[in-house]
Amino acid sequence: MVNQMWYLIHRLFSYQAWSCILMLLEVTTLTFRVKLDEFYSHVHTLGIYHEHNRSDGDQYVKIYCTFIYTHIHLYFQKQDTNNPNTPYDNSSVMHYPIWISSFNGKDTITPIPNLSVKIGC
Repeated sequence: MVNQMWYLIHRLFSYQAWSCILMLLEVTTLTFRVKLDEFYSHVHTLGIYHEHNRSDGDQYVKIYCTFIYTHIHLYFQKQDTNNPNTPYDNSSVMHYPIWISSFNGKDTITPIPNLSVKIGC
């Protein structure tokens, strides 16, 4: 029962509709970032992690820690998650984009095995 509940919550936050809703909140880049941070803080309190933090995340994305600010590394660490029959969602609003936290402009996350897959919202 608990696994089913988390599966439904995960699916709810994975739909592209959430991405569209967040985009409607965007008045400026800064306003959007503040709204997204608020959204993430509420979702994290429910125990939901970012998609790339899944325990099986390294099967779907490659994280380049050498391009990420040192104080941000903890946001890219894998978490002990339970993902039974839950497909990895590259386009989830809970997935960081490829350029996030890069100090040199290089991609910090790339999808594997298909590099052309769009990730993040």
